[in-house]
Amino acid sequence: MIRITLPDGSARDVEEGASFLEVAEGIIRVVNANMARGIRFVSVEKGHDPREFALVCFGGNGPLHGVELAEELAIPKVVIPFAPGVNCAYGLLMADFRHDYVRTCVKRLSEVRPEEIHALYEEMETIGRARMKDAEISGRDVVINRSLDMRYYGQGYELEVPVASGRIARQELKAVENRFHSRHKKNYGFSKRSEATEIVNLRITSLGLLPKPELPKEPLENENPRQALKERRQVFLRGKYYTTAIYDREKLHPGMFITGPAIIEQKDSTTLLFPANSARIDKYRNIIINVKGEK
Repeated sequence: MIRITLPDGSARDVEEGASFLEVAEGIIRVVNANMARGIRFVSVEKGHDPREFALVCFGGNGPLHGVELAEELAIPKVVIPFAPGVNCAYGLLMADFRHDYVRTCVKRLSEVRPEEIHALYEEMETIGRARMKDAEISGRDVVINRSLDMRYYGQGYELEVPVASGRIARQELKAVENRFHSRHKKNYGFSKRSEATEIVNLRITSLGLLPKPELPKEPLENENPRQALKERRQVFLRGKYYTTAIYDREKLHPGMFITGPAIIEQKDSTTLLFPANSARIDKYRNIIINVKGEK
């Protein structure tokens, strides 16, 4: 038995004498398992059902792993943006200015004075608006969102709950408490409305809204993807070789439909479809992959 240690520190045992391809597939399985664990942490463990979402994959390697991660988590669709390898940079150029502020205020909600909470929010919002002014963001383009970190008294973890803007009154604190109970039940499957609740932190998010470019939209055409076909070659997938179509991403037009196995190549990334998958190019040139192969 040979133990392979991956760059992230995880390890996998492989039988001595295993082929190069078997070892490579073993490494991919370990990597996929680690990524699936991360997705579960931000979805299932926070009360969200992955089956109700699509998986958006970007980066140079994301589209290679997307389908297998979706299968592991029963996610029905995978979305590959037009330029996945530079998607983060593109997002940075389009992102709004954002500053987050937090003040600790550990008190039972029943003991909190509304004017005390309002004063703390006002203080943070004044700082947030000043920072946006320094960045030359017009006041009409600044949005302030409030929230509270709350928990049941004696609990060791908190939930973030939204708070309405404007002057804080006792009825708003009661509404916040109701939101907390509802969110706790959604995330953890239960709530205890008879239990005392506690505030831990006050938060605001200050957003400076920037103009967004309009993404180009093209008409859908039911063209044959043959014009985007570069070649067919043997590719080793899940223990065996398949004759696999290799496509040029730049020549895949909106409306084109392809079936797996297929590899879609482009300068900044590579997308992989297994035999059971199908995909269609949408009007924004995203690749929409149906994991179970439906049209």
